[in-house]
Amino acid sequence: MTLKKGGGELRERVDSSQQGSAAPGQKPGAYVTKDVAFIADVQQVDRKKGTITLRGALRTVTLKVKDPQQLKLISKGDQVEGVYSEAMAIAVVPAGAKARK
Repeated sequence: MTLKKGGGELRERVDSSQQGSAAPGQKPGAYVTKDVAFIADVQQVDRKKGTITLRGALRTVTLKVKDPQQLKLISKGDQVEGVYSEAMAIAVVPAGAKARK
């Protein structure tokens, strides 16, 4: 994520996704990815808890900031720009051999 001191830009959210599947002749499999690019306003900074509250285009979230030095740089009214990604993949694999009794 990138800190934008003083803010001033419009909050925004841009969603994108990709998907794919195994080539013909390969074992079945597929994947899907989703990326969310955003600009969010810093609504609150809680230095004791080590959290910031961000208001984005669609929702407000509170995030933990792990690095105390980074937290010192963030103030209410700043903006944060970043990308959130998630992915899921599935594949069919052969079953293991059954144990003999």
